[in-house]
Amino acid sequence: MPADYRTAWEQIKVHLSPYSDFTGRNLMPILDGALGLLEETAADGQSIQEVLGDDVRGFCAALAGGEGARSYRDRWREQLNRNVARKLVQLGG
Repeated sequence: MPADYRTAWEQIKVHLSPYSDFTGRNLMPILDGALGLLEETAADGQSIQEVLGDDVRGFCAALAGGEGARSYRDRWREQLNRNVARKLVQLGG
């Protein structure tokens, strides 16, 4: 991953840690999904700003189901849907 993506990944891990249970297992699917999103968008050449915006803490709160979840979760879902649609077009064309 590019340096700005690695930096964002470190910030995501830090900001998600307060949402963890004792073992941290509850965050594993969330972290896996976030890492997949970062890998996919980095491979597509998108900037980290396009993916996460300016509020990494808010993005993490949304992933964990915290305050502000609706807008950030929707944004993340839309980004994921765009990436999937783009891949489907590439496979079909």
